Amino acid sequence: MNAPNLLSIADPICPVVATSNYKSLPHSYPGAVSISCSMPRGYSTSSVYKKLAPMGFKNAPMPEYLSRFTALLAALDPAEVLADLQALALRRAVQMGYPEDQAAGFPPVMLCFESPGNGPANFCHRQLVAAWLEEHLGIEVPEVTARDGQLKLYVPRKTKPVTEAQDALAL
Repeated sequence: MNAPNLLSIADPICPVVATSNYKSLPHSYPGAVSISCSMPRGYSTSSVYKKLAPMGFKNAPMPEYLSRFTALLAALDPAEVLADLQALALRRAVQMGYPEDQAAGFPPVMLCFESPGNGPANFCHRQLVAAWLEEHLGIEVPEVTARDGQLKLYVPRKTKPVTEAQDALAL
């Protein structure tokens, strides 16, 4: 099976890991990894990483949410999380029939429900995970979308300010 025309790790602008939402990335993308508490109906992915899901507090008031999510991240090793995400993406691509050398070319894309956007109204925990990985591993974790059969970097119409939630999270 040939890999679809998606960015691969060999591409100089291809991220090691990225974020997106269920509406922006088709479930057929081999590197899709759910980090939410649940998935939308009809979205099937064999890659689920519950260690990054806000289980039991996703609807908590923002101060409590940030406190609990900060504690969740503090209990994790960022390098181990990245390795786990990459292993999940690789395993799923191999299960989908890609040879291992091609399967390794699909970067993991962490998914949840929220659409990307500006300001606190578009707050999403994947932004916190991305900032945490960037801070601790020195990598860039961009937001991506799929258009025309390709994985594309998401470019917001306005400069995306640091949200109140991200600013409050002491990384």
